[in-house]
Parts: sequence; structure tokens; C-alpha cells
Amino acid sequence: MAALGMDVAVYEERGSEMMSFIRKKKGIRVYSLFALVLMMLYPDIYMAGKSGGGLFSWFGNGGGTASQAESEAGEEGKAEAEEDQEARLEEQLIRLENRQQSYPLLSEIPEGADPENYRMLLSPDLAGTFYQVETGDTLWGMAQEFYRTGTAWRILAGQYPELLEEGSVLLPGMEFSVPQIRYVRKQEFSQGGFSSLAFSYDIPSDWHFGYPEWEPCLEVYWSQCQEAKVYGHITDSASAAFPFPGYDQEQYQKVIEQIGSCMERTAEHTAGIRFGAPVFSNYVRDDGAELFFYTFRTETEEGQTAFAVAYVDSGTYTAEFIGCCPLAEDNGDAGLRCPIEEITRYMAVSFTELGGEKNFSSLKYRPYTGAEAWDWEKLHNPFAMAAALYGTYGTEEEAELSGEDYELVIVSQEWEELLRKLVRYHFDMSKEEREELENRPLKASDVAWITEIKLTEHPVPGRDDVSVNGLEPNGEYDLADYHLTTARDLSQLPNLRSLTLEIGTISDYEELADCTSLEELSIISAEPLKDTEWLTKLPRLKSLQLEISMFTHLHALGFTDEDPTTFPPELMPDTDYHEQVSYEKAFFDNLAKCTGLESLNIQHLGAFDSSFLTKLPKLYYFRISGEDSETEIGQERLADYEKHPEHYEGLHCVVIDDRWVVNEE
Repeated sequence: MAALGMDVAVYEERGSEMMSFIRKKKGIRVYSLFALVLMMLYPDIYMAGKSGGGLFSWFGNGGGTASQAESEAGEEGKAEAEEDQEARLEEQLIRLENRQQSYPLLSEIPEGADPENYRMLLSPDLAGTFYQVETGDTLWGMAQEFYRTGTAWRILAGQYPELLEEGSVLLPGMEFSVPQIRYVRKQEFSQGGFSSLAFSYDIPSDWHFGYPEWEPCLEVYWSQCQEAKVYGHITDSASAAFPFPGYDQEQYQKVIEQIGSCMERTAEHTAGIRFGAPVFSNYVRDDGAELFFYTFRTETEEGQTAFAVAYVDSGTYTAEFIGCCPLAEDNGDAGLRCPIEEITRYMAVSFTELGGEKNFSSLKYRPYTGAEAWDWEKLHNPFAMAAALYGTYGTEEEAELSGEDYELVIVSQEWEELLRKLVRYHFDMSKEEREELENRPLKASDVAWITEIKLTEHPVPGRDDVSVNGLEPNGEYDLADYHLTTARDLSQLPNLRSLTLEIGTISDYEELADCTSLEELSIISAEPLKDTEWLTKLPRLKSLQLEISMFTHLHALGFTDEDPTTFPPELMPDTDYHEQVSYEKAFFDNLAKCTGLESLNIQHLGAFDSSFLTKLPKLYYFRISGEDSETEIGQERLADYEKHPEHYEGLHCVVIDDRWVVNEE
């Protein structure tokens, strides 16, 4: 069963195209051993599924090409039966999983229950009572009377910050607001959650943990039923990350309006998704930590999804938790597949600062999705995340050809055949249309929809990656099956925006100079890159990764880490040392001319002149690798940041030989 928590591979087949492809979305595939337990608990579902695919068809060849001999009506009936079986299985999963995953707000602790098993929340936005201090009152005593525990005295003291100062006095006549109290039972079935020297927080029992590939600085936790998930992130910036309103009702209204404005601005960048009005709550925990919480719903063609967002300020850190779960078909609260709002709020309630030093972080190599429509740089935009997960964010409509059409001249025969198959698949061509395509050259208009290509060789046979707009050939294959011999075959694609090349069959990268639509380029190659001037001819280039001195290859030629240049004599026998150095200088000079770069990741040996960074005004992330940071030359490279801070001014993320020099997480 594929986990929605990461998004999944979706199998597609077009009736007129014999070759099937896999459309890969963000993330990875996950399987759960919990299915084996269900097989034993609910054998009727399993036995019903054996004949029609059912439970274990997920592990078989689901998504393969159907036999043309099967009738259309039979296929539809089989599909409906499988959907019904999967739906029944899902309901059993949800019922089993969510028995103990409920964290409702209670107005009082049940009679006979141990108060130590409950966390207390105050709701400053809910009208309570007022109390006027009398002679002899103490904050501890007042807290004991109002909240059943003297340790809640900080909740009262927060209304008069001066009372937290040493030597302060509680004066008769001072008036305190006594907000309504809510209680949340601690989850006895929690698996302990996340714990470090700096902080900890609970996670519902039996949930999984991972990192989403599509967004930096996030952990993700997801349920066995693979519908509900919660994203989490901890930042060092404490209350500066978010304007917690506390007891200030005016500030509370301002924050509500500000988030509503962010939602409206985010919606301008989305497609295929609608946002419902958020519902807000404001709490103060029994330890004085502020907790801001809101929920909203989204709607797409596939249905509705419930979202919950919680921010908690522990004093040193701000924690954010963003939960989501699709609604059942009947919609409404009763249709929630799991109590995602309660779970998200509880994770924030359980967040506890432990006093140790935070010794880890996540690399913020780019602004968070939707940062342009969000007011808090340290926190993620939940509305943009919702669009990225269930709709589209910042994605343009299918690319079309602008200007006159032209014929492509493809040198690599196997690559051309793959392109033809993709064209037939994409346009779902009829038999007549396919025959017409086979009898003419490919044209720019045929491939104008192609915006992303990834070609990666893997040392293990059958694991190469060939991906075009997220489509991969179904089944085992090698890059040799789609042999690409020249970059010229790529540069003719009129709208290619993202290109990843980790292959050894081409070296004429300068041919990519004609691919002026490129915005993201990644080249990993053992071949030396003598000419880089062509990079300056890519006016839209925003992201560049160049790893062109693979160490295993160079060491095999006698190259050592102490050599002063990325272009050693062994690889360039026809050039002298001074000419090699000039190649290096030209390399950095050419990078300096790529003024649209926002992300730069290069591999380079020896010392380097970082002054070229000052000529890249839009650069957000810079990474250079190639040396051991413990060696003398490695230390010299690290010291460059301290020696020339003006070269790195304006950069949000800097990594030198795997040392995170700057990281504004």
C-alpha cells in the first residue's frame, strides 16, 4: 500500500499506446507490515481479494498493461470490485488504527483521574472570569485555586510581565483575567515521539517517520492507514518566528487578519484547489508557553482535505506542526478519516524544551514553498503546502510552442524512439495518428510539452533513471536502451526547463547553449569540463550543479587531493600548468556572469577565489565540495568565510566541504 504521506507512484496507461509509463510524483513508496495483521484479523477481505487483486495485488503487477483480449466491460467490473475491496480494507485500517489516537479538549478532568496524566490549556480568546488581588494572595496560591496546581502561576504572571522580574511584588487591587480551562489527556500509547537533548514531543503510536523530498526543513509523520500525516519543524528563533498574541486580543485579531491575507495571496499562485475560511484558537499552556492553532479545509476534484496548523513558543524554540487528512465522501466532521486536528494540536501541546543544546538542523537550501505569499520566513506556508500536495502551486499550464514550428534532427536513434513513444502516449494518439507520426520527422510542437528530463546511471543494472516530465518507462531498463550520444538531441527541445545528467555517453555539453529555456541544470560526470562559457548563454538559469571531477576516476589516473587544480595534466595532456590555471579562472569568471543564479552547487579542488559570489545578486544557496575539511587546504577554504565575509553577504545558506557555514533554518 502506497503512503499518501509521501505521495506515490501512479500507474497510467493510454489505450492507443502499447508502451506503459509510470508517472512518479514527489516522494517514495512505503509498505506496511500492518497489512499482514489485517489478513489474519479479517480473512474475508483477504480471501475476497485473492481472486480480484485485493490486498496483495498492491505488491504484484498492478499497473501493468492489460491484455487487449479482455473485454472493456470485464475490465471495468474488475476495477470496480478492486476499488470496493480496497475501500473496505481502508475502513478496517482506520478503525483499528484510530482507537487510541484521540486527543479531545475537555472542560474538566474526569472524576477519579490522575491530574498528572493531563496537560492544561488556557484559552485567552474565550471569555472567563476576572479576579482582583487581595492582601495575602500569592501567584502560587491563586494558580492552585483556579487551576488545581500552583505550577501554573506563570500563566497568571504573563499578564503582568514585571512580576517575572526578581524582587517584584503582587499588589492588592491588581486585576487578573482567569481564562477558561481546557484539558488534554496525555497519550499513554504514544511511542515517545521525537526526543533530543534540546526538546521532545509525542507522536501517536505506530506512526511512521521520514523526510519529504519536495520541501526542505521538514519531518513527516504518517499513519498506518496512510491517509493522515503531520509535518513538523523546529526553528531556533523563538517568538521572533511568529507574533504570538498571548492575552492581547487586539494582537490576536491582527494575526488572524494577517494569516487570512497570506491565504488570499497564496491562492493567486495556485490551481485546482480552493481554500475554506480558517478557524482560529489561541492557548497558553500550564507552563506558560503560548500555542496558536488554526484549521482550514481544501477542496479539489478528488474531494476535501482537512488541515490543522499549530505553533508553540517554548522560550528558546518555535515548533510548527502542519497536519492534513482527506475527508470521507460524506464530508463534514463526521467524515474525518482520523482526528487530525486533535493529533496536530496534541503534538504541539506535548512539545517540551529540555534545556540541552540543539545539535542538529536541516539544510534550508531554498526559500520554503510559497515564501513570496507568506509573512514569516522561518515558518512554512501551510496553504502553499496544501496546493503542492493536492493541487498545484506555481505550476504553469502545459507548455506550448511559441514561434514557428521546426523539424528536430535527432542523432541518437534509441532516444528518438523513446521520444516518439512519449509523444504517442502524451497525446493519446489514435492508430491513424500514430501511423502519420511514424512517417514524418518529429517536430518542435510534438515535444513542446516536455519541460523536465532526468537521466541517471546507476552502478546496479536495472536501476538507471530515465524520467521525462515525471514519466518513466514501466519495468526494468538501462540507459543503454535509450542511448543518448550528444547533448544536441536535448538542446532542440523548445521548452526544456529542468535537466539532470549523470551519464557517461555524452561530453559535448556546450551544445546545451542553444537550450535557452533551461532554468535548472545538474551535470555529474567523470569527463573533464574544459569549456564553461556556454553557461553564460543560458539567460533563465536559476539552479546549477556541476560535479565534474569524480574522485574515483581521477585517482585511477594518479590524481591526488593535493593537486592544485580541478583540471590535472593527466586529463589535459596537451596543456601546460599555466593554461590549466587559466581554465580554472575562466570557470569562475563564467559563473560570475550567470547573474540569475539562485542556487549553485559545484565540486572543485584546492583554494578558490570567492569574490565571484559578489556578482551573483540573486544567489540564495552556495555549496562547494571536493576537499576534506580536516585537512590544511580544507581549513583554508573554511577560513575564507571569516576572512572575506563581504563575499558571502546576502547568502542564506553556505556549505563548504559539507560544513554548514550559514544556514538560516
